Amino acid sequence: MTDFGTTSRGVPVKVNAAVGRADIKIVVGQVDPHQFVGFTGGAKGIAVGCAASDTICANHGLMSEPNARVGVLDGNPVREDLNEAGRMIGIDFAVNGIMTPDKQVAALLAGPPDDVLRQGAKTCASVYGVGIPKPFDMVVASCGGFPKDICLYQAQKGLNQASHALKKGRNLLLLAACIQGVGDDDYFSYVSRFETPETLMADLTSTGFKMGAHKAYLFGRTLVDYQVASDLEPQVVRQCQLTPEDPSVILCQWMDLTGGNPSIAVIPHANTTYFYPV
Repeated sequence: MTDFGTTSRGVPVKVNAAVGRADIKIVVGQVDPHQFVGFTGGAKGIAVGCAASDTICANHGLMSEPNARVGVLDGNPVREDLNEAGRMIGIDFAVNGIMTPDKQVAALLAGPPDDVLRQGAKTCASVYGVGIPKPFDMVVASCGGFPKDICLYQAQKGLNQASHALKKGRNLLLLAACIQGVGDDDYFSYVSRFETPETLMADLTSTGFKMGAHKAYLFGRTLVDYQVASDLEPQVVRQCQLTPEDPSVILCQWMDLTGGNPSIAVIPHANTTYFYPV
């Protein structure tokens, strides 16, 4: 690793030595909505993609701050820290694409990383951002198919973003095939230690960011405010603090609880669609 010092937020900036000593540093990637970085792209492909584990853990440890959320660049501590790290590393040039849900190229941008990120975020927001006047009573969401729903660990991204369309305390059904089951042993081992998302989040907040375990925190951020059902193996689902239910049965129950006429959002690409109030 090459050590470039420490950001203003106290995050050590260390990247792979081959990148660190390069005369010209070019990052190539994609701009997508991201649940706590705001958007992917810009310096992230090097400042995280080529970084030391202590750099990633310290940066991602900022995800618990209020402005660390999807669609936010300005004031987002995780994103601003990554941008600062990119400038310290000396990334010269970025090439970023924005894809539509059907894998067509919406834009291809090149230039200084911070400029490319900001322009890419505007384009990405026009493709994936959805303004809603008020949240819904019920949400039915799909991650968008394989490989985004390959396991529960990956499907969490869709859960987080779909929850932004839902009223607090209401019900969300996440449809994900999860052919690889939970998908991460570190996540499953950690989440299985706790009875409630509140106790889990308190523990991780006090002990600091841990790769894998952080996914349990991100699940918990949704589970403290919303009811989430899954039809994976019941014992596994319970250990992940979700509710094991048959989708068709639980939807009928939820309909009855809301008087039979709820407002419902159906989200086919929950991993990339994000919501904001208008």
